Amino acid sequence: MPASKPPRLIHLLAAANRRVMAIAEAGLADLSLTPSQSAALFVLGERGRISVTELGQVLDLSQSSASTLVQKLEAAGLVSRSADPADRRAVTLMLTFEGDEMRRVTARRANDLNRRMAAGLSAEALAVIAQWLATVATDPVDPEQETTRP
Repeated sequence: MPASKPPRLIHLLAAANRRVMAIAEAGLADLSLTPSQSAALFVLGERGRISVTELGQVLDLSQSSASTLVQKLEAAGLVSRSADPADRRAVTLMLTFEGDEMRRVTARRANDLNRRMAAGLSAEALAVIAQWLATVATDPVDPEQETTRP
């Protein structure tokens, strides 16, 4: 009996990411938000006042991408900037009332999407998937590491 082929994890993860992002984009389109903007609202809702740099670090964005993201959220009236009380040269971000309301709407939609994606999976399977995804997201394989060739 031939050995079964290992799953093509990179392909499966990339395909799943494309599908989830398409669903998330469609689910936010009527709100004129992108998934990245929605993620920024979540972070600001959880952490309160933070800098553009901190937001970029949490979302794994470059400084310029984080700045552009914040500019769009600010233009939409969802985020405001203010001087950092500890360092007047620095600026902190916070959700506006409208931003917090939008965060609540997007949180409900994200929770609904999570429930639909988890449907039919056992708690044990979900725990394994979550652990694996967290490991991949936080401890990636070093691209410089030599791979073993068969």
